[in-house]
Amino acid sequence: MAEPQSPLHDVAVAGGAAAAEFVSPGGAVRMCELPFLGHFHLRGAPDDAKFLSQVKAALGCALPLTPNTTAAGEAGGVLWLGPDEWWILTAAGGRAEVLQSLEKAVAGMFASLIDQSPGHTVIRIIGEGDGEPARNLLRSGCTLDLHPEHFPPGRCAQTVFAKTNVTLLPAEDEKNRWRCDLVVRRSFADHLWRWLEEGAAGVDGGG
Repeated sequence: MAEPQSPLHDVAVAGGAAAAEFVSPGGAVRMCELPFLGHFHLRGAPDDAKFLSQVKAALGCALPLTPNTTAAGEAGGVLWLGPDEWWILTAAGGRAEVLQSLEKAVAGMFASLIDQSPGHTVIRIIGEGDGEPARNLLRSGCTLDLHPEHFPPGRCAQTVFAKTNVTLLPAEDEKNRWRCDLVVRRSFADHLWRWLEEGAAGVDGGG
């Protein structure tokens, strides 16, 4: 059986890397793909105590109920998409186990769980220094206020970015660098990557 290929496989091969990666000419913006993550779309009643309790047990964290917020548990990250709708992102290695746990948690309930993992990927933007060049890159593609005071870690947002539907997830990494994950459909991943790559070449003074 052939090995699965990530949406940005050709970019990775062209760069001689295991996964797509890029550093802007001035070094202020870094990009990489996070391939093969678990992407699960969950719907259920937010006022159903049993639903909330059993999903919490499966994920290791409570579902976020405040609009455009996130939560993190042992199984991965959970993003609020709507009053009865969540997006669950899990590590590639534990994808099958998390899916199985969630299926058991919602079995027999008025709920919906769809594995959309093959159809999505994540592009991670990392900003060196104060992160402003990386934020400027993202500002050039959407109208959201991305300043950390208004869009801090723990938030998420769905938007149209460079004519592509994406979900943005800001965070800080272990080196206290600002970063933002862009969840995008597989069919638009190559377009979005090349758009970001071209834009990054001019936002940090290196292009």
